[in-house]
Amino acid sequence: MEWADVRERDPIFLNFGGRGDCHPKPNYENYICVNFEPNDEFSVAHDLTSAIPLPDNSVERILSEHFFEKLTVEEIEDLLAESFRILKPGSMLRIAVPDYDSPRNLQYLEQGHDPTYSDRKTLTNYPLLKKLTDASPFIKVKYYQYWNGDNFVYRKIDYSKGMIKRTADNDPRNFRKGFFAKSLGIFQDFAFLVRNRMMITKNEVLVQPGHPLRMTSIVIDLVK
Repeated sequence: MEWADVRERDPIFLNFGGRGDCHPKPNYENYICVNFEPNDEFSVAHDLTSAIPLPDNSVERILSEHFFEKLTVEEIEDLLAESFRILKPGSMLRIAVPDYDSPRNLQYLEQGHDPTYSDRKTLTNYPLLKKLTDASPFIKVKYYQYWNGDNFVYRKIDYSKGMIKRTADNDPRNFRKGFFAKSLGIFQDFAFLVRNRMMITKNEVLVQPGHPLRMTSIVIDLVK
């Protein structure tokens, strides 16, 4: 697909860095993925660190799950501004990024890099993103399901406005279904306690495999 084809669509839904999460995949109907390289009939090739070739006030909705962390802070600022430009008044950008304030990820935040994901340029957490979104031109910003210090803030997400797969609600790694999974989970929890000599916090338990906060994202809605 070319940008000329995108401009002909009504409405225009974009998924930044969505890879294959585009039309007609369930939960991504009508979305066009914007990827560095096209990989589907409903994707367009573009480097999102450069201007998007669409008119002002032309896009109905933008979704982006686990892409913004692959940008520098300056590039995030620029893409927020570019998203604001192309969105119609009252339309929304929904972002989901890794949460480096999660007890699972705090060690990487302290080290200043995540060795398990070499393509992540920014270690995203609530304080950093709050600063960036406050400085953005968006008139309304709402945060969902993020760690704020030792507290996990849970707000229900309306997924009809944009699917996010890695959340406390949706990620299968947060649940144990069936007798075998539950039995194995009990053994894993016990082994974890023994390895740490029972010296663990409640939050450290909540992010272990099969527990409710194992895999979460910071989810943000920004309305023009």
